[in-house]
Amino acid sequence: DSSKTDYALFFGCSIGFGYGLEDNQTLAYQVQQQSSNTNAYNFCISATGTNHMLALLQYRDLSEQVAEKNGCAYYIFFWDHLYRSIGTMHRYTEWLNTAPYYEMQQKKLVRNKSFKDGRPFISGWYERLYQTNIVKYFKTDLPLKLNESHFDLVTEMVLESKKAYEKQFGNDRFYLVFYPSYVAYTPDEMRIFKAYLTRKKIKFIDLSNEIVYQGKYTLAGDGHPNAETNKLLANLLLQKKKKQHLK
Repeated sequence: DSSKTDYALFFGCSIGFGYGLEDNQTLAYQVQQQSSNTNAYNFCISATGTNHMLALLQYRDLSEQVAEKNGCAYYIFFWDHLYRSIGTMHRYTEWLNTAPYYEMQQKKLVRNKSFKDGRPFISGWYERLYQTNIVKYFKTDLPLKLNESHFDLVTEMVLESKKAYEKQFGNDRFYLVFYPSYVAYTPDEMRIFKAYLTRKKIKFIDLSNEIVYQGKYTLAGDGHPNAETNKLLANLLLQKKKKQHLK
């Protein structure tokens, strides 16, 4: 709608993309519908992580695709993005072998090719181990658990994404949004992750406890959110964003 002056950009995976939904049932569409003066842009890509968002923002100036001059960006965060962004054994071998690989070098985030080419020793071991019967039987993944270096690395990717957004769009209205999901983390892990976001001055909006993510909130026979869930969460997102802005 050319009469609208604001934009809302969305980054993330299939949750934000709207897997299994029509175009008018996605979270981005619902935010557009519930905002009087906003056009939404859906840059989410299924099966991706934080590293993909950063690679996209570093590769292309997205402001060239956005007509409006005022707005904000939302990164729809799903806990599995942490595992995808560090390229765990399971995710690497199943679908992320050519995904962007980022690592810390002398306390600086650096892009080093893909998981397959940028860390050949680790990735090679993952390929061999994943084919063994014991790994398949126990459904083992590596690393066995997240540690602080992983939280630091992933939040650094978010921070660099935020900086790229700021450079392209001229404002700092970039928000990480904790979308409700099945609980795949401990309270300590969530606390540590949020502490890193706060330390790096990354704004976040927490919707994770707004609903119990199951049953009526998901597609039939599938774990992705349904249209009514996106409609509800779009409303909550806009309310929380407004309160945060007023602070």
